[in-house]
Amino acid sequence: MNNPFDITKAVDFTDEQIIEYWVDISSKGGFKDLLKPTSVMPMILLGSKGSGKTHLMRYFSYELQKIKYQENLKKGLEDDKFIGIYVRCSGFNSERFSNKGQSDEIWSSVYAYYWELWLAQITLNSIIDLQQKNIVEIPNEKELVEQIIGLLNKKPDDNVPSNLKDLVHFFSSLQRKVDYEVENCIFNEDNKLYIDILVSPARITYGLPVIMTELVPFFKDKIFLYLIDELENISENQQKLIQTLIREKNTSCTFRIGARLYGVRTYKTLGSGEENREGSEFEQVVLDEFLRRNNKNYADFMRRVCEHRLRRNGIYFSEEQKIDDFIESFNMESFFQKVKSKKPSQAQSYFSKLKEKLRGRMAEDEINSIIVNLSSDNVLIERTNVFLFYRAWNDLSKKKNQKEKKDLVQISLDIKEEALNYTPESKNEKNQQATVLNKFKRDIIDMLARETRENIPYYGFDDFLRMSSGTPRNLLNILKHSYKWTYFNEAKEAFRNKIKINLDAQTKGIKDTIDWFFEDNRIPAKKDGKLVDCIDRLGKFLRELKYSDIPPECSINIFGLNLENLSDEARRTFNFLENYSYIVQSEEDRRDKNSNNKYRTYNINGTIIPHWELSLSKRGIVILSTEEAESIFNLNQSDKFEELLRKRKKRYNAPFAQSSLSEQQPKTLFDL
Repeated sequence: MNNPFDITKAVDFTDEQIIEYWVDISSKGGFKDLLKPTSVMPMILLGSKGSGKTHLMRYFSYELQKIKYQENLKKGLEDDKFIGIYVRCSGFNSERFSNKGQSDEIWSSVYAYYWELWLAQITLNSIIDLQQKNIVEIPNEKELVEQIIGLLNKKPDDNVPSNLKDLVHFFSSLQRKVDYEVENCIFNEDNKLYIDILVSPARITYGLPVIMTELVPFFKDKIFLYLIDELENISENQQKLIQTLIREKNTSCTFRIGARLYGVRTYKTLGSGEENREGSEFEQVVLDEFLRRNNKNYADFMRRVCEHRLRRNGIYFSEEQKIDDFIESFNMESFFQKVKSKKPSQAQSYFSKLKEKLRGRMAEDEINSIIVNLSSDNVLIERTNVFLFYRAWNDLSKKKNQKEKKDLVQISLDIKEEALNYTPESKNEKNQQATVLNKFKRDIIDMLARETRENIPYYGFDDFLRMSSGTPRNLLNILKHSYKWTYFNEAKEAFRNKIKINLDAQTKGIKDTIDWFFEDNRIPAKKDGKLVDCIDRLGKFLRELKYSDIPPECSINIFGLNLENLSDEARRTFNFLENYSYIVQSEEDRRDKNSNNKYRTYNINGTIIPHWELSLSKRGIVILSTEEAESIFNLNQSDKFEELLRKRKKRYNAPFAQSSLSEQQPKTLFDL
């Protein structure tokens, strides 16, 4: 099996593969406009796992510039106006620079020194490579090297470098000395580090580009772009160095700092401890939000990403075809036929449930009459009739004047008459069935699937896009696992010879992707690991409302809450889950049209939404009261969750016990 979607992490790609698998988001400025590589304003680029952050940053590095412009590298760099210096923080093995009997202050100095030596070598090696390719001419290399050595607080006593290669060897020898002392200090009798700090923090990082632009004509109109990735892999104390680099910017270089959503631990700088501020010292971009907010571009972008992968693996489409054509879509008629073919006890379990709720409230013959009136040859209409009956029953329970109340049997007769007038093409807004199906059609299909023990339909490329929640790796993983199951089930490779990924393979692929998501986003600490239980409570809460007799909203997916009213513990949990991408912000703040209260709106990450059989469409919003939100997100109040959920469900399930005003929760109000 040659799975085109097997590799989903950019760190697993070679430099050549980064180029081969590159797809831009638009035909105009694309990701270059997002990253702004020639802007001197530093940028912190945040992104969840799989958002494409590393792929993007590596693409703008010098190593990739060489491959992109191999036929005419000089012209390519002249056009780019920058030299990309890519660094992964994980390459530092930063955990070495802590503890071992040394103070944080000492480690901070050693780490900053080590950084200068390391980054200097990476930068100089790029310049040497350009020199060897006859792209860069250095009028006086000895003078250049002298000026760089002049950045040190103490010049070497002997073997002073006279060219760039020797200078790299010199810095490398200093780095090895630091490595030796760091690894062996614990074995010293006095437990001390014997390291001469020869350069101040940021001195080479900033000074080297300045010297280059002054002494080498090629660099006069170019900027050194430091691409520092995986910031989350260094400690808070070590991140102060990066924040210092951001603060002390000059016009010869700039920084693009890549980090996970939870990766920035501090904005404080070394020394004074001043804090950098977004909009003043740096610009911040959240890659996931950028992709989600550009929904139309994202859909087109991901189609091209996936189709490009298929072509790279020898699978080609005609101009009229697209990837969607090879992923089986949900067929409603086939689904309804499958439901009708089941035993009545299973195919019409909604009638059994209704009978149980009516027993004890009326005679058996009346119940049978209601069931007959609500019955239909059309499965969708029949289930819609039951939905309408529950609605009418709820309205009836609210009326205090007995004269205004209709008999439930008569209500079922009215629904029957309406059903006879319904046609799929009907645009009669007064028809009850047409009105309900206009908004709740997918919900009723999901109810049918759940009641008849069929899989909730999450099928087709469009659904995969919604599930990915703006994170490309999520989509690639769904395709990866679905492709695998097609091969296992049929001994055939999808997309080749017109083989489609069928519904069964998609269902299994989605399940495997959900398992991957929970494992990949596993929160390691014992206490923090319990925070995942909170997302399960949230999913259960929304699922119970969605599959109630009269759901408060259609396509339940989005929830709103007032974070300011939550306890510190609940707020910490919520932010934690958002940083780990279990929860994503859905829209801008919204106001309740009844109370005028302001709520932020969110949804569970689409990749794991099928775990709770929720909707992918973003329409109905469920507003969580402060008490409900505390029971979900506050580990100390989770024992209240089941009781609060039971109270909330009472309002949406027959026999519809009406809550007192003090028990009523905020209304769920607006369709997006």
